[in-house]
Amino acid sequence: MQLDKIENNINHYWSNIKCPATDGVNSWKSAWNSYGVCSGLKQLDYFKAALNLRKQADVLSALAEQGIKPDYKLYSTEKIKWAVKQQVGVAPGVQCRDGPFGKKQLYEIYLCVDTDAATFIECPKLPAGLKCPDQVVFHPFYSWMLNTTSAAVFDSKILLPTETMI
Repeated sequence: MQLDKIENNINHYWSNIKCPATDGVNSWKSAWNSYGVCSGLKQLDYFKAALNLRKQADVLSALAEQGIKPDYKLYSTEKIKWAVKQQVGVAPGVQCRDGPFGKKQLYEIYLCVDTDAATFIECPKLPAGLKCPDQVVFHPFYSWMLNTTSAAVFDSKILLPTETMI
């Protein structure tokens, strides 16, 4: 993959947080093979567009502005969707998984993009199984949740939703 020009940004924003952790390259390859090759964009342009969209969406800041923070508290699923919609102009899909305290936790937020790779659109179809209860836990993420090798990739610092990442 020819991503040398944006490698620092792509490592920071498009990492692969799994156990055991990897450097993210496999998830980039998978994203390119699944979506990028059909986008009409060159590989570097595809990932630059993805990083720009991520910055434009700024989902964590949108949630934080509405008092929704990763702190183990319960939050309204509708308020989460509303907060994201205020930021990007379209309603997101929200996926939940089993979380702590026998509750469901916020797992993923889905946004769809027009073929121009710059405009958020209402998703024509969302993945099956996007179902959340009325309230979900927003689970925090800490660097100790990774093994020591991958924590170095993140510089052992997890940014709060209100911090700016450049």
